[in-house]
Amino acid sequence: MTAAPVRDVVVTSSPRSASPLRAAGTRVLPWLLALGAVCVAMVQTGVPLLDVLRYGAYLVLGLALPGTLVLRSLVRQRRSLVEDATLGTVVGCVIELVALVLTSLLGVQHWLRVWPALVVLVFVAVPRLRRHWRRVPGETVTILPRLWHWGIAPAAALSAVGAVRTLGVYRLPPADGSYYQDLLWHLGIVHSITRSIPPEIPQVSGELLRYHWFSHAQMAAGGLVSDVPDATILLRLWPAAFTVLAILAAATLARELSGVWWTGPVAGWIIAIVGVAQILPVTAYVNALSLLSFSQTYVVVIALATATLTVRALRGERLGAGWILVGGMLVLASGSKPTAVPVLVAGAAAVLVVGLIVNRSWVRPALILLGIGAVILPVSSRLVSGSDSGSKLSLFDFMEWVRLYHQLTGAPFRPAAGPILPEGVADLSTRSVEVLALVLVTQFVPLAAVLASAVAFRHRRVRKDPAAWFLLGIIGSGVTVYLVLSHPALSQLYFLSLAVAFFGPVLAWAMAAAVERVPARRAVRAGVVAGGVALGWATALVALHASPSVASGQEHSLEAWTRAILVPIGVVLAVAVVGGVAVVVLRRFGRLPAHVGVALLVPAAILGAPLATSAPPVLEGMQAFVRGDALPVVGGLPLPEGGGAALDWLATHTPEDAVVATNRHCASGVQRDRCPSLAFYVSGLGGRQTILEGWGYTSPVGGLQVATRWPERLADNDALFIDPTAAGFAKLEHQFGLGWLVADTSSGPVSPRITQYATPRFHAGTVTVYEVDGRPGRQ
Repeated sequence: MTAAPVRDVVVTSSPRSASPLRAAGTRVLPWLLALGAVCVAMVQTGVPLLDVLRYGAYLVLGLALPGTLVLRSLVRQRRSLVEDATLGTVVGCVIELVALVLTSLLGVQHWLRVWPALVVLVFVAVPRLRRHWRRVPGETVTILPRLWHWGIAPAAALSAVGAVRTLGVYRLPPADGSYYQDLLWHLGIVHSITRSIPPEIPQVSGELLRYHWFSHAQMAAGGLVSDVPDATILLRLWPAAFTVLAILAAATLARELSGVWWTGPVAGWIIAIVGVAQILPVTAYVNALSLLSFSQTYVVVIALATATLTVRALRGERLGAGWILVGGMLVLASGSKPTAVPVLVAGAAAVLVVGLIVNRSWVRPALILLGIGAVILPVSSRLVSGSDSGSKLSLFDFMEWVRLYHQLTGAPFRPAAGPILPEGVADLSTRSVEVLALVLVTQFVPLAAVLASAVAFRHRRVRKDPAAWFLLGIIGSGVTVYLVLSHPALSQLYFLSLAVAFFGPVLAWAMAAAVERVPARRAVRAGVVAGGVALGWATALVALHASPSVASGQEHSLEAWTRAILVPIGVVLAVAVVGGVAVVVLRRFGRLPAHVGVALLVPAAILGAPLATSAPPVLEGMQAFVRGDALPVVGGLPLPEGGGAALDWLATHTPEDAVVATNRHCASGVQRDRCPSLAFYVSGLGGRQTILEGWGYTSPVGGLQVATRWPERLADNDALFIDPTAAGFAKLEHQFGLGWLVADTSSGPVSPRITQYATPRFHAGTVTVYEVDGRPGRQ
């Protein structure tokens, strides 16, 4: 099946054609306004404007520009500049990772900034490559309409500002404050990657990190090239930038699927804020992006970009050398999150099976993708896809994380413990089956928009499209794994989240398939869409208010919860039935064009109902942003008094390869048995390798409140602070290259004899930084 022709604004380049400045200005203006809003949000949360500009220059000149040039040299068919730049940025990330590994192995990481200049120089110096800078005379290219830019730029700005303000509650160094422990753990990995590849566990010197660290490598590379502090990148700049890139990648895939320009903004808004319709009293987590999981945000961008190139190949476009880019993206995805390659391979498998029956031309590109995945998966699973162990097959184990399940069954919280079903419903009694069904309903009603979009498959053109089966395989595999896999930390959720990331492009495509079939003018079609959105919005609001509340004392009543959940569903079904009857009657009397019923249903489910539940909190956040309201104080693990200043001093006054010992292992309070060993302060904010800090997230341990796997090292480490001796210092200097100490009296007593072996260099609050020396008294 050949690729569908582009149906947007097309320009054929000629020697005399010139880009009208006014038209270009109207396309650039919304992006300038979006950039201005993001800069204001950055400044509000403590980011210097110079850091924003430097990081922005890195993204454009250090990733997008060289990546786009390479993309155009390997993939023959161009799309619009924005879409090429979106895919090109992902290509830039692939090349950057290779460059980072090479420079790290050579010990010249700070030369990383040279690679973009080398690529640009090659494309300037080689005559055959210069054509990729501009349109070639006679070449057909796509220029997206102004409304595309005005439609998607606000979504990008809204998401970026939301990301900045969400993470803005965590103050930038060197301020004291509280941090969600994962953030400091991630920051420690970023620092570790700037020192060596493969990286060490930042909290356990000498132990290789068994984790998917490619998103951290991207942050580390950004810091090395732009000279922006790693903490600023991780807590502010990177989440905003890659959230925007995810929206652009979704928009790019949506237009690739549909050939209709307006599906791009629709997909972008679905990713940005619309999400799904939460009309039930039990909230389901089905977000595509997670600001506290950088690997999830990163892999969404990569997976959408990979799918875009794959769709082109499945539809008959010859990728040629472009398959190298697909392979590079899959490698990048495999080290970013272990979910992406399996679901993309599942999509290719679905195409292969259907293609053997329907169209043999689909088989070759599907086999190529399967072959690439078959090579990558076993290698990545051993090197970069590792995480905490404990995954196994078990049906519906996600229910352990649903409060309603525990309220109705009284079962204890025991994730990944049941042999087949969660403990509370394992007996399959009548009540257990009812509870199981009710909980499943609460989790999957929000996904009803996907089911509504399935009506697009009734069109033969869609059923005969390999892209449809490819995406069906991706989404179906993600949902299936979520249902049948269990993990002690709910990691199976990431399969569902990646499937949800494809909802935006798929739903937008379904909406185009429905609306474009209405035999009427564009204005009439726009009115049908607006009517569908209004209908969905009103229906969701009625359903929300119609749901009976569960009275106090009835929290464990199955009957009360059944009424509260089924009433709003009944409202939706009633509106659908009445609307369907009305459409049939009007069609019979010739008062309604054909296909209007479906064209109303799909926008109602895709945009209208989700907007009714998603818009209010987003609008509240934007109002707070416009007013400049102070961000709330959030909980987390507090730094010890003076810790911010002390760790900032450590980061700026010690060598990057310094090795530090600290007596802080517990998240807070004094050192004690079975405390949460989540102290990542020295490795995170201090940016230095530690002999042994918090060990709670190290894979061999498998828990947060367990004894360390390195008891001898722990004893040697803590003896430096409690009972220091020359022999103790000499041992750790020899084994690990110990050079500095960070002593925190709030973690436990610190012997005054420590000054016989180390010199105090900085003190603040309860924290003192010492430099280990080699005075004769130690001999």
